[in-house]
Amino acid sequence: IQRRRPLQVLGGLEGLEVIGDGLFVWENPALTSLAGLSALETISGYIYLERNDVLSSLNGLNNLRLIGGNLELWENPVLEDLTGLDSLEEIVFELQIRSNGGLEHLTGLQTLQTIGASFDLHDNPSLLDVRGLEGLTQIVGYMDIENNNAMTSFEGFSALESVGGFFYIERNDVLVDLAGFSSLKELAGNVELTGNDSLVTIGGMTELTAIGNSLEIRDNSALENLDGFEML
Repeated sequence: IQRRRPLQVLGGLEGLEVIGDGLFVWENPALTSLAGLSALETISGYIYLERNDVLSSLNGLNNLRLIGGNLELWENPVLEDLTGLDSLEEIVFELQIRSNGGLEHLTGLQTLQTIGASFDLHDNPSLLDVRGLEGLTQIVGYMDIENNNAMTSFEGFSALESVGGFFYIERNDVLVDLAGFSSLKELAGNVELTGNDSLVTIGGMTELTAIGNSLEIRDNSALENLDGFEML
């Protein structure tokens, strides 16, 4: 469903429960609601929601439990949170949340337990924290949190226990510490903390016992100490 300029709602799809491949909702400048997808429970492939200028909510996806591919949310400028994904339990591949100018929280993902590949959280200038991810316990691939310049807290990652790939936290300008990773025990790949100008302390990873590859901490101009890695 792309480049449908008059399209405001997705009416007529109310009986749709399963999509065997993907769902692509892209560049629909008048789309205000996904309510026509209210019966949808499973998408076997990807779901891309990108460049929908006036879409402020994901309500309509409230019964979606499984995404078999990627979930990509890109450049939806008035999307404020992720309310509407309240039943989602598993993303088999990637979760990408990028360049959503009005996004402040990740509220709506509370039932998500596993990301089967990577988690990219990039360039969301209004994002304050990661509240909404309190049910997430495992990221099988990498995690990259970058250029979220209003983010002050990782509150919301309290149940996360392991990240199977690299772990990058880069250029988040007002982030002061890493508090929020209170259950994190293992980072299996490279760890990079780079260019976070307000980072004062690494405190917050009190249960971390293993880093599988290299640890790189650089260009954090306010960093005062490395307290927080006591269990390594």
